[in-house]
Amino acid sequence: MHYLIDGYNLLFKTNSIKSSLQKQRDGLIQLIKQKSITSKQRMTLVFDGSLSKDESDNLYKYDGFCVIYTWKKLTADEFIIQEIKNAKRPQEYIVVTSDKDLGFICKTLGAKIHSIDEFNSWLYKKKNEAKKPIKSFKDSEVQINRLLKIFEEKLANPDDD
Repeated sequence: MHYLIDGYNLLFKTNSIKSSLQKQRDGLIQLIKQKSITSKQRMTLVFDGSLSKDESDNLYKYDGFCVIYTWKKLTADEFIIQEIKNAKRPQEYIVVTSDKDLGFICKTLGAKIHSIDEFNSWLYKKKNEAKKPIKSFKDSEVQINRLLKIFEEKLANPDDD
């Protein structure tokens, strides 16, 4: 699967840190990059940008992880829609956004959609947090009777402690 993440939608929906936009964005980039590495999932984080189309510093790639700043007159939403339209297998993309319009269009084009909340649940899930079945414990009849006897004796003689 390849995650296409609506960068500012994710940042503004989840970040409550009172720091500069640059620091918040850099922190998000590092977090997503690390998750991409540990989960071995391809992820593209797309931010609205203001670069001219011919500037080359609007794309950053790291093994399986990519950050894109769109150029002037192209929003992150438009970029994501173009990516899904041009994909040979749009069903292999997961678009991460809580923007209902973007989600609807991408779903119509064949991509899967994860809300910001769904993505954050997965993003912050600890590695070893897989649900393990809880073994139920049941006392034997003998054990129950033994404990009842102890409690009854305690209730009958509370001063014997």
